[in-house]
Amino acid sequence: MIYKNIDSGMVYSFLKKVDHTFSVSISEKQDLSEYAKKLSAKATICVEITGDQIVSMVAGYTTTVTNNLGYIALVATVPEAREHGLAGNLVKEF
Repeated sequence: MIYKNIDSGMVYSFLKKVDHTFSVSISEKQDLSEYAKKLSAKATICVEITGDQIVSMVAGYTTTVTNNLGYIALVATVPEAREHGLAGNLVKEF
């Protein structure tokens, strides 16, 4: 599902869960709390939610889309939800 105004607290919780899965963790480059606030406020966010937790997310920027192009800043899925095509489906939705 695409969300424009997803709670930054949910985004932050998700980022903490996936941070270590990147070869260079997000937290090595920027503060996770600030990044969550930025994504929540400015990004187009597509997520898969199980219960009350984000398990997969694609986030990017589409406000200045030219020629049907956008910028995807983040694609991630929590390790326990991988291998089900969640991120691929969200990229298509984005």
